[in-house]
Amino acid sequence: MSWNYRVLAFKDPMHEVVFQIHEVYYKEDGSLRAYGTDPAIMLSEDLKGLRWAANQVKKALSKPVIWGGERFPETYE
Repeated sequence: MSWNYRVLAFKDPMHEVVFQIHEVYYKEDGSLRAYGTDPAIMLSEDLKGLRWAANQVKKALSKPVIWGGERFPETYE
């Protein structure tokens, strides 16, 4: 199973839509399978690992946004 960071959109009672970065997991065929329930927290034992995570988040910002919650894995438009 592979994973990466993606931007997810959620309906929020106080706002129309809020966006968060989450880890997203894929099936072997490349389709979306699941996402981590908590937003991603970037931490590492060294700066190299933190730079890697920051680059992965930057890549997530260039990919289509996905709905979280009941609408997962629909694309947010």
